[in-house]
Amino acid sequence: VSSSVTHIFLLLPVKSGKFQIGPFDFQLGQDRFVSNAVTVEVGDPQAAAAAGLPSADASGAPAFSGGIGDRVFLTLEASKEKVYLNEILPVTVRLYVLGIGARDVQYPEFAHEGFSRGEFVQPRQYQQSVNGRLFNVVEFQAQIFGLRPGVFQIGPASLKLNLLIPRQERGRVPAGWEQVFDRGFFPDFFGGYEAYPYEAKASAFPLTVLDLPAEGRPQDFTGAVGDFRFQATASPSEVRVGDPVTLKAIIEGQGNFMPVAAPRLQSQEGFKVYDPQVTQEPQRKVFEQVIMPQNERIASVPALVFSFFDPAAGTYRTLTQGPFPLKVTASADVSRVVGSTAPAAAGGREESFGRDIVYIKESLGPLSPARGVGIGGFAWPVQAVPPLSFFIFAALRARSRRLESDVKFARRLRAPRQARQGLQKAGKLLQEGQAAAFYDSVFLVLRDYLGDRFHLSSQAITVSVIDEVIAPRGVGAQTLADLKEIFTDCDTARYAPAAITPSRMKDVYEKLRRVIDTFERGKF
Repeated sequence: VSSSVTHIFLLLPVKSGKFQIGPFDFQLGQDRFVSNAVTVEVGDPQAAAAAGLPSADASGAPAFSGGIGDRVFLTLEASKEKVYLNEILPVTVRLYVLGIGARDVQYPEFAHEGFSRGEFVQPRQYQQSVNGRLFNVVEFQAQIFGLRPGVFQIGPASLKLNLLIPRQERGRVPAGWEQVFDRGFFPDFFGGYEAYPYEAKASAFPLTVLDLPAEGRPQDFTGAVGDFRFQATASPSEVRVGDPVTLKAIIEGQGNFMPVAAPRLQSQEGFKVYDPQVTQEPQRKVFEQVIMPQNERIASVPALVFSFFDPAAGTYRTLTQGPFPLKVTASADVSRVVGSTAPAAAGGREESFGRDIVYIKESLGPLSPARGVGIGGFAWPVQAVPPLSFFIFAALRARSRRLESDVKFARRLRAPRQARQGLQKAGKLLQEGQAAAFYDSVFLVLRDYLGDRFHLSSQAITVSVIDEVIAPRGVGAQTLADLKEIFTDCDTARYAPAAITPSRMKDVYEKLRRVIDTFERGKF
């Protein structure tokens, strides 16, 4: 009896020339087997040669020599060569396809050392003429901002997709491309098409990050860079001493909202000030802050000040709202004067209940022994119930009031509970083998936990917070490495799901549990 295993590889040439394929080798027990190598010669398509197309283009775009690389290519570009620290810069990746069916187009990846990168927005499709040929274009855009001054490389970029080739033309690839030209970007691949994996690549380019100028920097500047608008209100305008006044500040515009902090009160004198609550929205950040006047002499709420750096003008700008008029009245006094029903104080005059202060008695008067009062053993627990109930109620009430007024405390308290619920859901998806839903759940658990644990906006949680916020708190190197690997695997699952394996999913789940456990046991 004899048996064999045959592996068939479908190769798609991307340029002309002679190429050696193999040798292949494998090991069986102690023996190693090596195959022969074969040489394949790839020629230029006759149609391209007959057309006499140019080999290069003055604008830098690939020329039409007939190779697949000239009909499917990728570009990476940004609108500026120099940006300021924290300045938002859109980066555009475009996939160009000419006359070839394509599907399973994944999100691109590009190196961005020294920069923080946001997620890609929904890609858009259109057509564009290049060298007289009408290409189908898929455009991806993401925003980046520099983390430190210097010169860095953006890219290279890569994008994976499947090209669709008619099965009957398989033996004559790439000379058979002309039979599928002008069939549209998504041809009917159910009618005899074969999918060929392909990876398009784009070159890197340098990008300079400029430090923010020290001259003219306001004291309240927190790193906000962009073009912002600022408005604020204070309500109510008439209160009693100790009553709350709510300040609402709205900052909106174009720029990096991550370092935007709550506007600063020019003065806090005469007020008790609480930490603001922050709401992050697209291109908008809302701060609500409670302050309490401490005396009736206060006539206004001090002005709110917000400073940012305008990269277009290259200068700092400071916006002010207020001061806000405020009428403060004294709190209602409830006075109770305690008197005595005794006809007269010792050595003093007649006391009037509710009108006079009780005078100090200079002598105790006649004394007599009090009768003994015994309390049985069963009565002691009964007597302890009312004060114990009072203390429990007071503790619960104090906790409830703190949860209402201290947002940071409330978020810190709910972080482990929500993390446990999220881990249970992720564990169930792991057992069911739902890779995409599992990684979505893992990312949400990590994002919400870090946001609540460190009092950050959950929508702004990216891998950059590891070095900017978490590392300075003294977190161990292993925990920081686990966090970065979790973020990396979540990105891989989104942009390259084929690389995900069950063992890798289980490893990510264990790392997430270990990270949360480390944070809950440590004081960071």
